[in-house]
Amino acid sequence: MMTRTRPAVCPGSDGAPLPSGRPSASPPPRPRGGGAVRINEEFPVACHSRLSPCRPEAVPSRRRTDGRRRLPCPLTASAASAPVRAAAPPVYAYTADINAGSGSVIDTATNAFTATVPVGNAPQSVTLSPDGTRVYTANYLDDTVSVIDTATNTVTDTVSVGRSPASVKVSPDNSRLYAVNYIGDSVSVIDTATNTVTATVPVGNAPQSVAVSPDGTRAYTADSDANQVSVIDTATNTVTGTVSVGRSPASVVVSPDSSTVYAANSYGDSLSVIDTATHTVTGTIPTGNLPRSVTLSRDGPAPTPPTSSTTRCR
Repeated sequence: MMTRTRPAVCPGSDGAPLPSGRPSASPPPRPRGGGAVRINEEFPVACHSRLSPCRPEAVPSRRRTDGRRRLPCPLTASAASAPVRAAAPPVYAYTADINAGSGSVIDTATNAFTATVPVGNAPQSVTLSPDGTRVYTANYLDDTVSVIDTATNTVTDTVSVGRSPASVKVSPDNSRLYAVNYIGDSVSVIDTATNTVTATVPVGNAPQSVAVSPDGTRAYTADSDANQVSVIDTATNTVTGTVSVGRSPASVVVSPDSSTVYAANSYGDSLSVIDTATHTVTGTIPTGNLPRSVTLSRDGPAPTPPTSSTTRCR
């Protein structure tokens, strides 16, 4: 008895062999009046590419004139060619080089320096737009913000802001840029489409940092000389509240769900935890000496290890 087997490699897949196994003892009947055409008119094809799932239902076969069957016809190019996964785009790091008055561009794949972009005097802070098309630097001694096109690594615009901008952040929807002015005790709100200042919001003394909530409804500033965090309503560009924290807050960050703000108190050697619903400090965490910056992991808290009492699904 002649045993019919499936092809060793799934047509249109990435070359992975199909599972081995004996064919069914009773092959399915030949379709009549339509239905899927079968390889050698008996065995259907079901193939899966790790790049892109495909299920060609039919691969026609040919008969030789002498009655013997040929191998199945190859799939057409449209069916056999699985889409090729595009290479990951390069990832670049950008630095604000204070004494050089420039920004540096670094290819993180090779750790190679690729470009220098001249900006304003004493760039104090740098931030990237959510869509990755623009980089902004806060030029502390120029009272300006430089706008850098990441495709060309050139400055396309310079925006005048308040006195001594120390930090910049872009809103999640990419529409606004917030620059905190350390000597100006204010926040400049910039329309990123026109690169113009649309509002100036007074805050506490010597703001050093700004953060925008992921939902885009609030901005928070670390007012270092006032020992407070100011809360800005981004719809009205007004301060709706202030929260007393530790001594000399230098940095703020907002949790992914916008429910909590963390302020690093540089001279207080602590981290203040703020409930954004009530604008109150719910905890103070001791840190090392002179904390200057704070950030959060993207994946949230570490998962709790399973215990012996954990219920298992079956």
